[in-house]
Amino acid sequence: MSSARTPAMHLPVPTDPHAGAAARVGGGAHAAPSRIPLPPGDRRRAKPPLPSETATVTIHPPPMTQDAAARTPPRASASRFEGTLVLHDSHRARMLRAAALAWLAGGLVGGIVLGLATRQTLGPLTLAVLVATLAGSGVLLELARRAGGDRKKRLAATADARGLELAGRRPVAARALAAGYVVPTDRTPRVCLVGQRGEVVLELGVANETEAHALLTALDLEVSTRAAEYRLAPGVLRGHRRSAVAAALLAVWGLLTALAAKALGPASLAIGLLGMLAAFAVAATPTVLRVGRDGVAIRWLRRRRFVAYAELERVEPTLEGLALVTGAGERVAVVTPPFEEGEDPARELRDAIVARIDTALAGYRARAQAAASARLERGGRATDAWVGGLQKLAGGSAEDYRLGAVTRDALWHLVEDPGVPLPTRAAAAVAAGATGEPEAGPRLRATARAVASPALRAALDGVASGADPAALGRALEAVDEEARRGQPV
Repeated sequence: MSSARTPAMHLPVPTDPHAGAAARVGGGAHAAPSRIPLPPGDRRRAKPPLPSETATVTIHPPPMTQDAAARTPPRASASRFEGTLVLHDSHRARMLRAAALAWLAGGLVGGIVLGLATRQTLGPLTLAVLVATLAGSGVLLELARRAGGDRKKRLAATADARGLELAGRRPVAARALAAGYVVPTDRTPRVCLVGQRGEVVLELGVANETEAHALLTALDLEVSTRAAEYRLAPGVLRGHRRSAVAAALLAVWGLLTALAAKALGPASLAIGLLGMLAAFAVAATPTVLRVGRDGVAIRWLRRRRFVAYAELERVEPTLEGLALVTGAGERVAVVTPPFEEGEDPARELRDAIVARIDTALAGYRARAQAAASARLERGGRATDAWVGGLQKLAGGSAEDYRLGAVTRDALWHLVEDPGVPLPTRAAAAVAAGATGEPEAGPRLRATARAVASPALRAALDGVASGADPAALGRALEAVDEEARRGQPV
């Protein structure tokens, strides 16, 4: 095969180091850039940008040969992605889980039929069937856990708004996909595509996080446009100890049912088996975790809990899963499937959920800060009306996630960020000082000690000392005048 040079891929690097990675999409010269954020914790540094909004980095791939065909770099656009992906085939794992459930159901039915046929509710044959059923189901479930993602294939892939096409496989329509998320690993990240019923239909290996987010953007599954839903293992199956306890309780229940049937007749046997199946169905119901742009929703049976990003302070990984920590100090525990040390799919799932929540929380806070900055504008109001409006700005209750804790966090960010314009910092200080928080005064004084602007320092000290609205208005006007003069720099 003759060598051919493939087109270059242009990736603009944002000038703001906190803005994340970006990829310019679209085919024309007037196409708007589409930003693809890196997950939190990514510390990679870009080269110094050109004196413009973004600096374009041109990557020339090597000449195309037969050996290099599988390493073709991806090309992403607003509606298309082309590249080579690694398919982690989990079909075997799904088949093993289905076989485990079928084995369990068949064993229970077989034990019932055998007990009724022999008229020995707890005879040797019935006991042997029950033991074989439990043991076989446990072995099949363990094999399914170990088999997930072991088989890997490199396939050419094309993705757009219509769906995903993999060479040699049936296309996946976009309407069949409900969500997608990135699984960070020690080697290369993976992208999990979730179906409409919450199951992972495809697990694809990618070269890096940028390529992962480019794939999700082409499929319209990025965090900014689509919520991600995770179906976590039911509580009874989370961990070997819990599984062993559940199996022991199931065996005791079966023994009691058999004894009752021997004493009271076949009707009690049927009632006991139905109760056993109902308990197993409830225990096997998974917890559904949905991560959206406004918060995190947790659902199990009829239990519902929604944690808005306004009240969420941070998300922490734990040994059992993760914890959502609110501004009030409450910890909402979310238990994920158990994981072991080293590379484990359950650990990777936990890390993917934490990264997804972190990304969504950062985006929500950025939007809240932009909204708070806009509401701090004077907008032609008189000075006293402006000060009064600022003091009411942070008066929302903590339960109101649109004006609650996140808005206050945004105000403090504007007060303490030296890159924010002086009038905006002063106005944010007036609003933050009106929250009535005990630490507001000391925090404002600490910020004032680090400020070089005389007018802004005086405004911060005035708010911290509880100055009256007229004095605050004069301080705001002084800051505005100093900013117009451009002194100090």
